[in-house]
Amino acid sequence: MGRGPPAARVGAVNFALVIDPLAEADLALARAEYEAIDPELGSRFAAAVDDAFERIRAAPVLYPLVTDDVRFIIPRRFPYVVYYRIEGDRVAVLAVIHKRQDQARWMRRL
Repeated sequence: MGRGPPAARVGAVNFALVIDPLAEADLALARAEYEAIDPELGSRFAAAVDDAFERIRAAPVLYPLVTDDVRFIIPRRFPYVVYYRIEGDRVAVLAVIHKRQDQARWMRRL
């Protein structure tokens, strides 16, 4: 008896992920700060962010809105916020900001 893929995956589409150069800079800085503490910590941060990226690629509308069209996700185990926008069939990452930083900083990028 052949069984197809689980119902949750039927018709699933992953969105293309595009990372803004300023968000890339955010990521590089955060990873460098964690690596200065412990290289393994930097790797764990990168893995947590990659996991967050995969989750938003798979289901971008699942995460809350902070403006009319910008959403956010918090990577597991790290105090950072990933801000992104759905643009057709792609997800544009706008910023990756520490929770304690001025959150208005990413809004100036819109």
